[in-house]
Amino acid sequence: MALDVNGKSVEVTENGYLVEITDWNEDVAKALAAEDELELTEKHMDVVN
Repeated sequence: MALDVNGKSVEVTENGYLVEITDWNEDVAKALAAEDELELTEKHMDVVN
């Protein structure tokens, strides 16, 4: 499975985990959250970072 993040295909497992950790960035985090119908706020991103 793959997510399209800013025109780049990011591979994720069946459970939604990144296949390559080097693909991670804030936009990917937001896309992963959106897959679970969640919106990350600035406070969320403070914790993530």
